Amino acid sequence: EWRSDKERSLIARNKTINMQKNGITKNIIAALRTELSDNALYLFNYDLKDVDIKGFLDKFDWKQLEVIKLVGTGLEDNQFNHLLNYLLKTKVHSLLLPQNDLQEISLDAILNFSKISTQLKTVSLQRNNIPKSHANVKAKIG
Repeated sequence: EWRSDKERSLIARNKTINMQKNGITKNIIAALRTELSDNALYLFNYDLKDVDIKGFLDKFDWKQLEVIKLVGTGLEDNQFNHLLNYLLKTKVHSLLLPQNDLQEISLDAILNFSKISTQLKTVSLQRNNIPKSHANVKAKIG
């Protein structure tokens, strides 16, 4: 079907707006599915792959958080890096991230993080995409 340049431009713009709305909606849904207790943030089995992680993390008050538990969320290395940046300004001491899509680079990021901050006392990365030869490596953190 033939369309003018103006019509094609409008269609492309509407698709972009819809994609942006979907991203915002996914951030809001993820935030709503997240459980908060006095000092902990929990999210179980909600796919964060298409979520703007910064927008998601901005939805929470980080002043009181001490425990972050994201289980089966599909968290990826680039998202994990953003999460670590948030942790620098918090009292979080436990980071539990089993059953995600983290690679060996995230293990390296944790080790580097522990060089500049001693706040993390517990880190769990079980059942990610980290090779078994590295999965049992225990580094002194904190």
